[in-house]
Amino acid sequence: MKNKIWNLLDKNACDKPRKEKIFLVCYMLFCAVVGALTWLAVGRFIFSGLPWLICFIGYPGIFIGFFGGILYIYQK
Repeated sequence: MKNKIWNLLDKNACDKPRKEKIFLVCYMLFCAVVGALTWLAVGRFIFSGLPWLICFIGYPGIFIGFFGGILYIYQK
């Protein structure tokens, strides 16, 4: 998914710092939405409650989305 977001931003005429910022925000939101969907699937049976929802959204958004996105940008 990282490559798809990056290639989509490459097609648009953006300067590099702006493209990096937009990429980080989009990838963080994507990872947070995946975490929320995972909580919706699992939360009915095992992890119910708002604190678990925040954990399922926050941890993937920060660790996978933000830090993974930064490492991907350094690689590019």
